[in-house]
Amino acid sequence: MKTIQLLNQQQLSQPVAIALARHRVLRESHPCLPRRSASDFAARLGWMLEHGRVLALCESEDVLAYWASFRIDNFRNLGPGEYCPDWANGARVDLDVTTRIRCYRLLYREMAARAVSQGTPVHAISVYAYDEAVMEALSLSGFGRIVTDRVQTMADLQNMLSAATRQESAATIRLASGNDSAALCQFNGQLAQHLGASPVFLPAPRAWGAQEWHDWLHEDGNVALVAVQQGEICGYIKAEGSQFDVSYSLEDPANLSISGLFVAPELRGQQIARQLLAALVDYGLQQGRSFMAVDCETTNLEALGFWSRFFEPVNWSYERRI
Repeated sequence: MKTIQLLNQQQLSQPVAIALARHRVLRESHPCLPRRSASDFAARLGWMLEHGRVLALCESEDVLAYWASFRIDNFRNLGPGEYCPDWANGARVDLDVTTRIRCYRLLYREMAARAVSQGTPVHAISVYAYDEAVMEALSLSGFGRIVTDRVQTMADLQNMLSAATRQESAATIRLASGNDSAALCQFNGQLAQHLGASPVFLPAPRAWGAQEWHDWLHEDGNVALVAVQQGEICGYIKAEGSQFDVSYSLEDPANLSISGLFVAPELRGQQIARQLLAALVDYGLQQGRSFMAVDCETTNLEALGFWSRFFEPVNWSYERRI
């Protein structure tokens, strides 16, 4: 008989083993990602016990699947949300597809009832991109994709962004400095408008002010490159180290994470975005980084189309609003 249980610290060993096995499957398709240990996932699930809940679907004493989540008071500017990261859910890798789908749907039914009873109507979960069974389970339960985290090695990016393409120099690329803060602020404002408009409709996107840009540019590990055409900045790309709000599988000093890209609309189609990415790859290689990551809204058609040419998905994030 299958039962759903709320786990405690002494019952985490099987969910930890499931998390580790799933990460190993992920690394088969993305060997550039860092290795993880059982202690890594034990620490994270232990944190979840303190800040959220860990539910498990059990058969006798065996854990078949688990779903761990915590509350975010203002999730994506939508109000209270319950979020389950990609390391915080999983079914045993030896289970067949039909069983894995059923496990997730049963766990979500229990999680959703608990979340709604506590005034949390937005439910979100991130899942590894290779697990189509989980995606099917979520779509059948009313979820839709909202964000994807993607990765590529620096070496593969350099090969894709060929020297021939780089020579089609529609713009000059250089490192940004504090003196560029006002121009970066202006373009970031246009990006925020784009994210708030159709078809993205990101709730309440906010642009940085010039002082925020100035401060960010002077923080260790941060970098922005600007494209210049006829003496004027016409676009930028920015990147930093591993970020807290993307997949834990990407968290590593070898990662350079893209956190923004924008090109003036009237200049699109001139390969400027590609030039900016190529220059950022060169910068990353000079800094000793071995892979690059990016995340984007699935409803941002331009961004998803661009990043999908160069980066492979690590995970997909799903959302349901009650």
